Amino acid sequence: MHYTKKQLICVAFDNCGLIDSWKAIRQFSLDLKSKGHVLPYTFFISAVKLIADRNRSIYDGPDGRPYRWSDRPKPGQSNIGFGGSVDEIKQRVEQINLATAEGHEIASHAVGHFFAEKLRWNSSEWSTEFWYFEEFLKHVGRNHGFGSEVSLDIDPKQIKGFRAPYLQEASGLNKTLTNYGFGYDTSDIITDSSIWPTRFSNTSIWNFGLPLIDHPLGITPTNPTGKTIPMDWNWFYFDVENQTIPKGQPNSGQLKPETDPMKREQQKQGMLDGYVSYFESCYYNPDRPPMHIGHHFKMYNHGIYWQALQEFIAQTIDKPDVEFVTYTELMQRCVSREKALPTPEPIAESAKKELIEIAADTGGAVACGPECC
Repeated sequence: MHYTKKQLICVAFDNCGLIDSWKAIRQFSLDLKSKGHVLPYTFFISAVKLIADRNRSIYDGPDGRPYRWSDRPKPGQSNIGFGGSVDEIKQRVEQINLATAEGHEIASHAVGHFFAEKLRWNSSEWSTEFWYFEEFLKHVGRNHGFGSEVSLDIDPKQIKGFRAPYLQEASGLNKTLTNYGFGYDTSDIITDSSIWPTRFSNTSIWNFGLPLIDHPLGITPTNPTGKTIPMDWNWFYFDVENQTIPKGQPNSGQLKPETDPMKREQQKQGMLDGYVSYFESCYYNPDRPPMHIGHHFKMYNHGIYWQALQEFIAQTIDKPDVEFVTYTELMQRCVSREKALPTPEPIAESAKKELIEIAADTGGAVACGPECC
């Protein structure tokens, strides 16, 4: 079969706090560049990582309308900590500027990494969160006594992309994204990865949802569908959860004895095989829908998922018509494609409700965890 379309692949990272991960992830792209390849990432930054621990009180996250008063975020609180020392803030600014200069995209993962749906945020709370996001990026130097010599080389008002913490969007998000000039949101979960993205209904915001793909363990008590999204935390959760001693038994919650380096190698191969299968389902589809992968800076499970992602990229980047792009580049392609379509395509069915219910039962485990930075 003759294909006329490029196979576009977006690789993104959330939270983006750990300095060593910034260096390693950037270096992998630079190594490929030295061989003539282009691998741009999209970094969804949590703005608390640009606030030093000692300055945490300048963030007072939105309250929302929690079911219990104890759930209300307090001033100086976030679900993923803050940015560490003042020196770490300086290093992180340097890494973000280097990434920008190298052609990577900076996008928003909000600020405090809160459960927006649990807190029942509306457009007012989202507006407060986005205001803090812009302020913390714009004034990172001033907030730490650096002055203008330490600043980000990006204008936060030019940021086009968003991914909600825990993939929890809550009401009013699309309206607020539009008001703040965003162009796309990657917080949805879709069941059909065989079609191209469309805009959310009655908005200008593109829906770049993460698809459900097969997990190698198949159907298990903790994963009744046998599927998950292409995100490292989700694979880690199901891999490790299915190796722990069940509740009610001695040493409940501890890893089973069979968890060993050989098991981790099998799990790494499981992710690699899953990503290859997902890629092939897109690549050999005549319409070649774009592929989405979302990881974090924390090297879960001894770093096997980062290794699997590296191996997947190395295997696919040389294939004909494969192009790795940022999400803004994907948005631009979608706009061009939309103009050429005679009629709108059907909107992908949302699978969010089921996974959000699982997330509520597990403290958000299937959508990324408290140490995902």
